[in-house]
Amino acid sequence: MHIARFSNIYFSSGDISENTEEKKYRVGNTDVYVMLRIKENEARNYRAIAIRKYFTNQQSNISHAHENRVVCEEAIEHIANLYSISVSSPHIMYSQAPSIAFRPDTEGEHQYIEALRKEFTKELKSRSVSGGFFLMDKLSSIDFLSDRKNGVAALSAAVNCTTKLSQYRELVRFFEMAFSMPFTQIDKKLSQFLGPALLNFSRDEVKRWSKFRHPSMHGDGAITQEISFEWDVAPYIERMKLAAYDVLLNKARWGKRCANRRKVHEIPGFTLDEKSLVASSPISLGFQVMDQFDKWTQVGLRTYDLENLEKQGWIFFRNEDKALKNAQ
Repeated sequence: MHIARFSNIYFSSGDISENTEEKKYRVGNTDVYVMLRIKENEARNYRAIAIRKYFTNQQSNISHAHENRVVCEEAIEHIANLYSISVSSPHIMYSQAPSIAFRPDTEGEHQYIEALRKEFTKELKSRSVSGGFFLMDKLSSIDFLSDRKNGVAALSAAVNCTTKLSQYRELVRFFEMAFSMPFTQIDKKLSQFLGPALLNFSRDEVKRWSKFRHPSMHGDGAITQEISFEWDVAPYIERMKLAAYDVLLNKARWGKRCANRRKVHEIPGFTLDEKSLVASSPISLGFQVMDQFDKWTQVGLRTYDLENLEKQGWIFFRNEDKALKNAQ
């Protein structure tokens, strides 16, 4: 059985090669093929395909396929990171559509692939992306938050960060300043503070945020053996931002281990299930359509050379195209 994962890597700048020949890289037991697709001034858009072989038997299941999918994604991310540091350019990952395919090596593996179809053609997901909160009028009424200048600086740093991981780190520092507590111990006090807000924050949600604190900050293996990166924390950043705005404006005693609130401004945003918008004041919001694995942003980039790949025996779950159309 072979699995292929399809993506695009977008570089906004950097002295990147204009060579359009496909290059092959070997990451462990996974082959990654990279080719320049679109060139606009300094920007570059690369197609990346990760392919790996794995063995199936009667015990093979959906989890087995997902494990190999994750290995493919990690291989693509590794090559993207290498490209990024080689040209000193930030990059963004996208999923192509369709984003995954399987190629059977034996007749019996056709049945295994059909068993995967429902799982691998789930509807695309969306994440809300906070825009502006239009707070200037509020700032003038609370003395420009002069009693919490370090909090303003930390939240400003988070807003200015270009990656989700760097945003996470700054938000962690922000919450630790606000409560004078380690983020790993803050779940009770922070959830008590956020409870009266209308965005359905819970202690369990805050605990999920805090589990990445050490893995995102440390790499020496002393405090934790785990290491977190961009895609580990990305699903939580927007909700953490909403919580941070609420804390900055409405925490009564800055830098104290208490959950006392003052009523300055109700922060607008989406509830955790993103089905309800809570807004008593203007807010600009956007959405990111994620692929069916909630991994990378899904855009309308058609998988390159799709028909030719199908002739080579690759089986795509084409109905995800309809899901993308509906999500947009």
